[in-house]
Amino acid sequence: MNSKLIRFFLVFFLGLATGADAHHSFSANYQLDRLVELEGRVSSFVWRNPHCFLYMDVMTDDGGQVTWVLELLNTILATNVGWTADTFSVGDVLEFSGNPARTGAKRLRTTSIYRLADNFSYNITNRGTGGPNQTVGTQGL
Repeated sequence: MNSKLIRFFLVFFLGLATGADAHHSFSANYQLDRLVELEGRVSSFVWRNPHCFLYMDVMTDDGGQVTWVLELLNTILATNVGWTADTFSVGDVLEFSGNPARTGAKRLRTTSIYRLADNFSYNITNRGTGGPNQTVGTQGL
């Protein structure tokens, strides 16, 4: 192989590796030393990679409403813990917590979700349960 072709492939593959590492830098995007806890109603659930998202309508102290974006697992990990594209429905009332965005945007790296209606819970440390007495994840995924 000629040296130009070798350099091309070297730069190409190093670029891929760098992009994958940068994508998972939660500390660059979120304040990992802060935790926000809120309650709201699902306005949308987006099932896609690289991450699923919940859009939550949250009431403010003055009676207004603001939408928070919750960054969740990717679809593979979500499937591994028992989630499907139908796990969350518009109108579901959820209690949730997460690390806020560094930019001040209403966006969280989700650390926990709880739905009273069926005892669904998710916690980033144990991956939660999908309903009453149903363990759907394992620690360390």
